[in-house]
Amino acid sequence: MINKLRATTLIIIGILSLCAINSVSAKQFLDISPLSFDLTINPGEVSINQLEVRNNENYTIGVRINTEDIEAVGEKGQVIVEPPGTKTHSIADWIDFDLKEFVLEPQESKLVNFEISVPEDAKPEGRYGTIIASAIGMAASESGMIIVPRVGALVLLRVGGEAKEEVIVKSFSCSDYSQGQGITFTMRLENKGVVHAKPEGSIIITDQQGKEVANLDLSDKYIMPDAAREIKVYLEEGELQTGGYAVNVVGHYGKENIPLDSPEINFIVPSGKGLEVFSFTHSKQDEWYTNNDPAFFWNKEEGVTGFSYSFDQDPVSIPDNIPEIDQTSISYNKIDDGAWYFHIKAKKWGSWGETIHYPVKIDVIPFYLEKTFITENGIQYKDNVISWWMLILVLMVILSPLGFVMLKKRGNSKKF
Repeated sequence: MINKLRATTLIIIGILSLCAINSVSAKQFLDISPLSFDLTINPGEVSINQLEVRNNENYTIGVRINTEDIEAVGEKGQVIVEPPGTKTHSIADWIDFDLKEFVLEPQESKLVNFEISVPEDAKPEGRYGTIIASAIGMAASESGMIIVPRVGALVLLRVGGEAKEEVIVKSFSCSDYSQGQGITFTMRLENKGVVHAKPEGSIIITDQQGKEVANLDLSDKYIMPDAAREIKVYLEEGELQTGGYAVNVVGHYGKENIPLDSPEINFIVPSGKGLEVFSFTHSKQDEWYTNNDPAFFWNKEEGVTGFSYSFDQDPVSIPDNIPEIDQTSISYNKIDDGAWYFHIKAKKWGSWGETIHYPVKIDVIPFYLEKTFITENGIQYKDNVISWWMLILVLMVILSPLGFVMLKKRGNSKKF
């Protein structure tokens, strides 16, 4: 038996996983199930629950049941086990078992009943702990060391009442597209509430025309109070065509399904032909937009150390050779009406590349304007264009009673 103790990997409950609670299992020595309890109990109430402990070995094992505290560590969904009653949100004093010690014959299972009694004056908040099943009476090894196998089930309790619930998105980002590797989306969430949260929802990817091209499950993960959690979602290669894409999170958390407030991010599936520029605010370069807050984003190839850019009304402007930015997006606010151009070039392997010109056409004020046009051959010319809004306004004036009187007077005037 001593040799088997040394050769078998034991789950000693020091760290449990909240990212997939049902993955915490010990196929050696002892099993415990279920692996988690997510409960809501009102003050003054008692909840009766049951778990099963199994001996997986071919010899008799003594078992002791007790409750210990847990504390979240890191951003991977792990918790560390601490002595009972040492943490602010401890549930240890509220749990009582009908069996605290018993013996399991080889391959035998036993059901253990336990009660959770919530005091009448308990605050609406989260209480946490882990129910530990420990083997007792284990023999020492030749070195005199005794290894005690332990397994645990997490207990996540929400005390009924109006508790503060608040989950914020600390960051949302995606990796650069890499052929053969797809894209990884990373969201970092922080729970500023007093109860555990389990956000649910989707990561939705749309193309420049606003068409949904992918919907990824934002797999539900527990986040303890005053803890952060990193969630990664992977998009397989080959699911998207060359072009620019927007990524939004549509999700919620809490008893009232509070929406997750997450920023939109963009990424590019490059064609491999060098620097490429896209815009979701002005995606069609030959159309006029009432939106005067243009935003642009572009790809960054291997070897690029910086970009130089400018934004003006000169269609062939060339930015200077001073690197101004190494990020891959920029936005402008309250731009005047007219034809504008975003110019950008990249410094790659120490040399400046070709300038990319991206035109945007802004028409916020619906009046008769002089607009600049560019032919397919790059020839610039100007023309007067009247917007649909101005045309409608003119027709309304003409067809109004005042317009009719004005036209009648004009018809009665004398010619010279």
